[in-house]
Amino acid sequence: MHTENKPTTWGVYLETSDDWGIWDHIFKLKAHAAQIWNLINPDTSDQPMQPPVRPPISSYYQRIPPQRLEPERPRQTRRSDGQGPTQTLQTPVPTHTPETTSPTQQARHFSELTAEDRVCFQFEREEYGRDCEKFERELCRIVKMKDWVMDTVATGLMATALEPEQDLRSWYISLRDIVGTTTTEQQNQAQIEYQKILSTVPTAAKEFPRWLLDWEQATRQAQAKGTGGLDNPNVWFKDLCDAIQPVLGTWVSIYREIYHDKLESKSLSVRDAVKTLRLKVSRQGFQQSAKKTNTAWVTGGTSSPTFENDADAADQPDPDQVDQSQAGSSGSKRSRKKRKYSQLESTSKKPNTKRAHAKDSSSCDAYEGNHKLSTCYYVFPSKAPWFKGDPTIRDAVRHRLVQYRPLIDKVTALKESARPTESD
Repeated sequence: MHTENKPTTWGVYLETSDDWGIWDHIFKLKAHAAQIWNLINPDTSDQPMQPPVRPPISSYYQRIPPQRLEPERPRQTRRSDGQGPTQTLQTPVPTHTPETTSPTQQARHFSELTAEDRVCFQFEREEYGRDCEKFERELCRIVKMKDWVMDTVATGLMATALEPEQDLRSWYISLRDIVGTTTTEQQNQAQIEYQKILSTVPTAAKEFPRWLLDWEQATRQAQAKGTGGLDNPNVWFKDLCDAIQPVLGTWVSIYREIYHDKLESKSLSVRDAVKTLRLKVSRQGFQQSAKKTNTAWVTGGTSSPTFENDADAADQPDPDQVDQSQAGSSGSKRSRKKRKYSQLESTSKKPNTKRAHAKDSSSCDAYEGNHKLSTCYYVFPSKAPWFKGDPTIRDAVRHRLVQYRPLIDKVTALKESARPTESD
């Protein structure tokens, strides 16, 4: 019988075999925390404490109090030589009999015990009190554990697997026999959940933190089960990059380079990747569409996908457009002769422009290569002091400018080729 999952405090609900892995894990966590797993573990024979028995006072015999004795008469003796007067000698005689117990009468009250029995009985009472406290604590933990089981197990499953008079060990064994899974089955289930999460990347930035948390949990669960080779950071990082490429291509292209050394040494942790991803999305959201991004590259001379959102960048005029507008305004006031002269002058400069353009026509290796290296504001920040850009991209470019030798050589060549032009 199928029943809808009901919300629980722990967020788990045991209804089918698919639920067994996480439910069993949390069950054992609680049992170990309560120090009662040894009473549940099917591989042990430990049993819960039995209720302590109150020590009966009837196990002792009645006290017979001391009895007073009659004093003895003095005895007369003679000297050993038979001469002389007689002398009367008195020896110490006890006046009471010692305290004893009745051989047949059992005690009914504490006052009927001898002094020695009172000490023994008092000790037994103290032991009984300590045992009662220990029993109550253990019983309380067992009751709480049973309450948790009944709160997290489906009603239909409880009706078929649990009996009221059974102990926790019997409950656990019964549930394991009905919906329990083997280690191999749990590994397969963890792999399925992991792949399922990868295929459900949200398209809205506000939904991404929740998805990222689910992915982190699924990845750690698969790692704990030893499935999918996810102990190797290169495996799960590649899966992550492939999944988020459509919405976070910027992050993927940058951090593949930044994490290169950690991936080589297999020291990259899931937490590191999650932290940088969460920070990226919380600050800037998902990347813009390709159309908007390409426009920003052309007009702004930079590859930053957040350039269009940069207020300072948006307020800056395009130098080419400014030159064209100024040229058009002045041209209307000039004579036809001056316009002709201007056209001839601009025509004469075209070969130099082409040659200069040929020198820096290489695509930018600092970031994605969708624009010219010479126009990259991340590589040459002095060209646009007003440009803020993306901090993540800026860090990646700095990293490549230190580690990537071909890029270093290109930037050096551009700087050297620009020196004669500046002197001219």
